[in-house]
Amino acid sequence: MRRRSRSSPGTRLLREQAAEPELVDRILRGIARAQDESRLLVGALAAKVDEPLDRALAQVARDAARRYGAAVDLELASGIELSPREQEAVVRIASEAVTNAARHSGAEVLRVYLERLEAGMRLQVVDDGSGFDDEEPRRGFGLVTMRDRADALGGKLRIDSRRGAGTRVELEL
Repeated sequence: MRRRSRSSPGTRLLREQAAEPELVDRILRGIARAQDESRLLVGALAAKVDEPLDRALAQVARDAARRYGAAVDLELASGIELSPREQEAVVRIASEAVTNAARHSGAEVLRVYLERLEAGMRLQVVDDGSGFDDEEPRRGFGLVTMRDRADALGGKLRIDSRRGAGTRVELEL
C-alpha cells in the first residue's frame, strides 16, 4: 500500500493562497524529502556501529521498501568488512536506491544484491518498474547524493535505466 499524503491545515492554506501550484508542489516534495532524510539519519544513529554490513543493508532495504508498499528480495554476502565511513555511505546509498525504486518505479518487488569482489564489493539495487529517461532533467537530489557519496569513497556508481524497462543502481568499492 502506498503512503498517502496527509493534508494539514497549513498545506491546504498554502495550496489555496499560493499563486504558483508548481512552487507549492516543490515545497511539499522538499518537506517529504527532509522527512525521509530524517528517518534515514535516525535509523543510522540507532544502528549498532559494529553491525555487519549485510544485516545493516537488510534492515534499511526492508524499512525503505515497506514505507512505500513494496517487497524486497535480498541476496547479501556476509563477512564483507568496511571502514565505518564506507559502511555508512554504502548503507545510505542502498537506502536511497531502494527508496527511489519503491517510491517511483511502480515495481512490487525490488532486488538487492551484495557480493564480494577480489578488490572490494558490489551492491546492486534492481527493479523491473517504470524506469526513467536518463536524458530528462530530474528534480530530486537522490541520484546526486548517491553519486557524491560514491565519489567521496573512490567508488563507482552506475545507474542504468530506460523508460518501461526498470532501473539498476550499482555501486562498486
